[in-house]
Amino acid sequence: MFSNTLIIMNYQINIKVIDKFAKNLLRREKFQMPSFNKIYDIEKELDIKLEPVHPGANDPLLIPYFIVQVPDNLNPQKVIGRIKDCNLIESAYIKPADELPSFD
Repeated sequence: MFSNTLIIMNYQINIKVIDKFAKNLLRREKFQMPSFNKIYDIEKELDIKLEPVHPGANDPLLIPYFIVQVPDNLNPQKVIGRIKDCNLIESAYIKPADELPSFD
């Protein structure tokens, strides 16, 4: 039947920032527009960090993509809501959970 095993789901949020500001975020620089710096406040407040999907990439098509690993103690919907509050963010979504293999 059912076991007493607790399965903790980890969520990942995939993020695309505005292209022309991606390098600033990658280098963790302050932005000229104060509303863009809000992302750093959100990271500190939620104890998260935007990490590049393609670290070390120089291709401008790859640089704007970041991920956030959502800690188990945070609601991923609330995290994504806070992230989307920042004007620097072009889009963000919760990555669908990987499916367990089927043994049928």
